[in-house]
Amino acid sequence: MAFQSAEQIVDHFRLWGYLQAKLDPLGQYLQPLRVPELEATGDVADKARRMYCGTVGVEFMHIADPTRRRWIQEQFERDMPERKRQRILDLLIRADIFEQVLQSRYPGTKRFL
Repeated sequence: MAFQSAEQIVDHFRLWGYLQAKLDPLGQYLQPLRVPELEATGDVADKARRMYCGTVGVEFMHIADPTRRRWIQEQFERDMPERKRQRILDLLIRADIFEQVLQSRYPGTKRFL
């Protein structure tokens, strides 16, 4: 493979990383696809792989507005403080418990439009 700059490597992961995201935790239905552009090695590639090929995939490079695309990129690539991560987890757990309560009290009722 020819030499690639760090920016080129990260751009490849921004474009194609969602195809290798681990979105199926049991590995039964959705296998990551092989993408030759993502076979780069090194620290830059490893960091980009952790961001774009983890358990969350993001596809945003098709957005025509560069300002919106850059905003999504900045939000996705920034390091999140541990306190904020814990708060997000707490809110998700609360939402899940609330959904369980609604399901037990109002089974079969449509709750989302």
